[in-house]
Amino acid sequence: MLPQSQSSSLQRLNHVEQEIQTTLREEIKSACEYRPFEKCDYSARIANEICCKKVEYVLEKLDAMQKNIEECSTTS
Repeated sequence: MLPQSQSSSLQRLNHVEQEIQTTLREEIKSACEYRPFEKCDYSARIANEICCKKVEYVLEKLDAMQKNIEECSTTS
């Protein structure tokens, strides 16, 4: 027979294992559920990312123009 401390440790370990299994089942179930609104959200996120890329591109061009202006003013 196991000592009392080992028995309670095993019970706690078993309880933690059951909690982990339950959590994993819930996460897997949630990941597999149908989410009809995600596609709408996806389009908005992609559009936002594209807009951010456009802004970054414009900023790069403006920085290049500023650099050219500074170079021209120093050579004059």
